Amino acid sequence: DIQDPVLTSHVVTIPEVRMSPDLKLATAYVMPLGGQDEGEVIRALERNKKILRQEVARRVNLKFAPDLRF
Repeated sequence: DIQDPVLTSHVVTIPEVRMSPDLKLATAYVMPLGGQDEGEVIRALERNKKILRQEVARRVNLKFAPDLRF
C-alpha cells in the first residue's frame, strides 16, 4: 500500500527480475505503461524502496530479503 502520487497514477510493468548468485541483490526491470515518465517512475520506486523490500521479504521465503535495484 504505497501512497505515492506518481506510482498511483502510473501502471508499472515488471517483465523481468534478475537475482545475483548469492540472492542478496534483485535487479527489477520496470517499464511504465506506454513508456511515459520513465525517470519519474524510477525515482518514485527508489523513494519507496524500503517499503517494497519489506513486502518482498514478507512474500518470498529467503533467509535475507534482497536489496532492490530498478
